[in-house]
Amino acid sequence: MNGNQITALTTSGTGTQTVDLTASSGNVTLGAGIGSAADNLALRTTSGDLVGGAGTATAATLTLDASGGIGIGTAVTTTATSYSLTRPEMRPRGTSRSSRRGP
Repeated sequence: MNGNQITALTTSGTGTQTVDLTASSGNVTLGAGIGSAADNLALRTTSGDLVGGAGTATAATLTLDASGGIGIGTAVTTTATSYSLTRPEMRPRGTSRSSRRGP
């Protein structure tokens, strides 16, 4: 999935909205800017890397979750108030994504 393939991403309503995009195969590349400083954004790939590109991921709370690596080859550019980063090496030994408990 490449961020430049998303031509319009808007949230409606008032207050903070949450957008969660998951690629079930391959890498996620930030080919274009995505997100809003007022909303929460999660970018995930269940079988690849999160790769930087021409875009910036912007959010109040930004979650980056990759089965491979984050910023492999090209750094991921971000702007957020808080971050949650997950990749396999950061998970406790003997656990997988499905067996994790908690937030």
